[in-house]
Amino acid sequence: MGELTSGDVLTWLNKFSVGKNTITLNLFLSTLSSFFRFCLEEEYLENMVMKTRWRLKIPQGLPNYLNEQEYAQVKLAAEKLPLRDRALILFLFSSGCRRAEVEKLCIENVNLDSRTAEILGKGNKYRQTHFSVECAIVLKEYLLTRTYEKKDPLFMNKFGNKLQSNGIYNVVRKLGKMAGL
Repeated sequence: MGELTSGDVLTWLNKFSVGKNTITLNLFLSTLSSFFRFCLEEEYLENMVMKTRWRLKIPQGLPNYLNEQEYAQVKLAAEKLPLRDRALILFLFSSGCRRAEVEKLCIENVNLDSRTAEILGKGNKYRQTHFSVECAIVLKEYLLTRTYEKKDPLFMNKFGNKLQSNGIYNVVRKLGKMAGL
């Protein structure tokens, strides 16, 4: 039996890859590459028979956005939520903040009169964001239901601690189910 070459591996890969998913093929290529690297280190092979250029480019999925009808469904469903959750949803919708940014938000960073918030975003950089009049009204109502100091988190859980990222996710997920999405 002759020595294994890159051409042999590529020929076999071309036959094997018919009808396979891109992600599956890249996983298989990674496994083969690890195996052949092992063979090279154990001196079963003299040179690497896998080529990195054989890796396939995996297309990035586009983010999902709500259309106008879905947005209206979510807004209607949000009215049935508790005050904190409704304020959270309205803030997320109108400010465009990320979940982690809202988690870090303190009361002192929010100005209800000018409807702005100073957000600590990616790269530990601060930026100003605006939110809607409706959100400001609901936030004001929410803050009236609790005692707080300026350094306290804007959104708190039932134990009086800041609402964590997974808690925010759960509120959004629950709302999505309520809206039928």
